Amino acid sequence: RNNFDRKTLDKQVDKIFETGRQFVDGVSGARPGARREIVEAYIKRIKELEGMAMSFDGVSSAYAIQAGRELRVMVESEKVSDAKADERLINP
Repeated sequence: RNNFDRKTLDKQVDKIFETGRQFVDGVSGARPGARREIVEAYIKRIKELEGMAMSFDGVSSAYAIQAGRELRVMVESEKVSDAKADERLINP
């Protein structure tokens, strides 16, 4: 009789599948152009966010940070008062 431990066998099988998945992911990501489209889409989205902010009157510069989750906008103080900036935040 063989002493058979089902949990140990399941862990070994899971490890084999995980190793295979990592290998396949690496091969897929290594092919030419695989990651490039992702980077290009990210850059396009960031530029669109910054362009949207720049379209408002009085905006001197805009920077999308934290992968586009936050937008820093610099305005010309001669053209945009604090009250107008607050209003823009509430009613874009």
